[in-house]
Amino acid sequence: MVVFLCAQGAMAQQCSKCHPAACPAEPVRQVWNTAVLEECNTCHRGNPLTTRKNLAHTGMVLPRHSWYVQPAGAAVKAGEKVVKTFACRRCHVVGEKGNDLATNLDTVAPERSSLELEEAVREPAVFMPLFPLSDKALAAILTRVYAGGHTAPASDISKPLVVYFTHAAQEEDPFSRHCGACHRMLSHKYGGLGSDTIGPNLSGMGTEFYPKTAKDDKAWKRDALKDWTKNPRKIRPLTTMPPQKIKEEDLRRILDIVWSPSPEEE
Repeated sequence: MVVFLCAQGAMAQQCSKCHPAACPAEPVRQVWNTAVLEECNTCHRGNPLTTRKNLAHTGMVLPRHSWYVQPAGAAVKAGEKVVKTFACRRCHVVGEKGNDLATNLDTVAPERSSLELEEAVREPAVFMPLFPLSDKALAAILTRVYAGGHTAPASDISKPLVVYFTHAAQEEDPFSRHCGACHRMLSHKYGGLGSDTIGPNLSGMGTEFYPKTAKDDKAWKRDALKDWTKNPRKIRPLTTMPPQKIKEEDLRRILDIVWSPSPEEE
């Protein structure tokens, strides 16, 4: 009989009463400390001192994400590949790397359950793209996100978070006037810009974390985007985006918005 001890060692964990064989003990023991595995909540969190489901599963990390406790393991490495494929870091910090246009996932992961994070991806916020993720890809991403929160140092909560409740600036900025009918993006100066998803989301385009979708699968450069905006069909004859007649001053300001990865560069 396996006895699970709580963190304080004063009373037995209750997890095994409902999940007597849930943990793949031997494979896990080969890569993780045996003593630590005596506590189910080391990997899965939740409340191990009760058999009441709604309390026991509070803040729980599901088994499909629990390999985050092995940051150098295959599951986290697989998650890193998916994070790069879908360019999560163009808006978020994951594993201490990425832009701060949206929530720092290293600070969110320790506070959110698996179900909460899955829902946040499946039903994203307004300016977050709706990604066509398979269950396997989503599980890989969240494993990587949890690993980032597991290894990242404590965050500095003294830094203020700017929240935009209105978007009056959209009537003034050239991005919304010329690009916003097809594209959306997050910016430090104006918050969320654009109103449709016909074209790609341009958040973080001026940074290393944006997908390499320029000509010849290269990273976007400021001059390349300028040429593309003026006449995209000269670069890709079959593109659906038409040439844009934009004044030079407005085009410069658009590029300034796209190429501003941090507030200091606004």
